[in-house]
Amino acid sequence: VLGDEPGTIYASTHSKVGGPNVTETQTVFGIDTSKGFHTYGVDWQADTITYYVDNNAVARLATPSDMNKPMYMLLNLAVGDAGSWPGATDATTPAEGHMLIDSVRAYARNPGVVADIQDASPVPGGHDPGGSNASVQAATPSQGLASMSGVPAAEGSHVTAVYRFFDTRTGDHFYTNSTAEKAQILQTLPWFTYEGTPWATPTPGADTIDVFRFFDTGTTAHFFTTSVGERDQIIKMTLERFFNTKTGQHHFAGNAEEAAGINQGAAGAGWIDEGKGFTVHAPGDGMLFA
Repeated sequence: VLGDEPGTIYASTHSKVGGPNVTETQTVFGIDTSKGFHTYGVDWQADTITYYVDNNAVARLATPSDMNKPMYMLLNLAVGDAGSWPGATDATTPAEGHMLIDSVRAYARNPGVVADIQDASPVPGGHDPGGSNASVQAATPSQGLASMSGVPAAEGSHVTAVYRFFDTRTGDHFYTNSTAEKAQILQTLPWFTYEGTPWATPTPGADTIDVFRFFDTGTTAHFFTTSVGERDQIIKMTLERFFNTKTGQHHFAGNAEEAAGINQGAAGAGWIDEGKGFTVHAPGDGMLFA
């Protein structure tokens, strides 16, 4: 962020692949960084680096091939100079500036990763001294994900990351905590944009609530509900049973409109409504068919 452009955020990677300082940048507009505190995040993966502002993914860049070893965090407030990115200072440049940081946290998905924690230190002349200049708190994967979700992890608790995708066709968001489903979406649905893990789900227990997911084959949208009654109403169909006194056959109507039509003679004479026959589940991906 440049001081005279608080509404512009530059998300960049710096690499030595192809040159002494190769920079790739995506520019983010519309967020006024001068208005109060904001939460900034970076998800560094082997193939992509995703940038977050206030828990929303705002930019994504390919991970440079030489960015594959331990690094340190650097949070600094630098003043421009001749030939620098922001340009030289002048009479309008404030004599001093302040960058207020509430907290810094580091999370590792690999439980074997150990953070090198150092105390905050000044950056002389706005130049990188080669060490950390912020206090870093290391966390286990479960603690980190729980903090991201806004719910503190209980002692000995376990959580599962929730992966969020943005459907560029419909404008809807899709969530899953299945790593297999996440991989399948990344490989087969190019119109789904991966936005990272905005929160996590705890291991099911007495104090948790299940979220049921449905897929609408007509609109291709997903529907989520925590209501067991609503779930059962959606996934079950009650069949109305009819008996034909002329042929001796039974017929089962799958919806109220069909049952009303038969009762009104749409299927011919001789049909007797025997009431509710039985309840069946609507076909779903989780069913086994013989």
